This record gives sequence, C-alpha cells and structure tokens, in this order.
Amino acid sequence: MKIRRLINLLGKDGWYLYRKSGNVYQLMHPTKFGVITIKGKKSCRLSLCTLRNILFRAGIL
Repeated sequence: MKIRRLINLLGKDGWYLYRKSGNVYQLMHPTKFGVITIKGKKSCRLSLCTLRNILFRAGIL
C-alpha cells in the first residue's frame, strides 16, 4: 500500500494531518491517544510489517 492511500484510509477513520515536515507526516485523532508518524514520499510503498504496525497503532487492527 502506498503512503498516500494509507493517509486517506486513516483520514476516513478520523485521523487528521497534525504536522508535516519534508517527507514526515504526523497524524492525530481527536479521541484516540497518540500520534502516528509516517516517513517517506507519498508515492512510496510501505512494507507489510510497517503497514501492520501503523494500523495496529491506529486501532484499526
């Protein structure tokens, strides 16, 4: 899955872009605890392990 698609998926779950610096994206949620950090260009693919960890941290898995 590409980073652009992951950010859109998290946005549908309520996460919003909190901070962006270069190729580092930080997302926050109004009710869930924590910040999710995604590093890389929007067109790059994430490894399966990284994707699983991000979705677990977001509370989707």
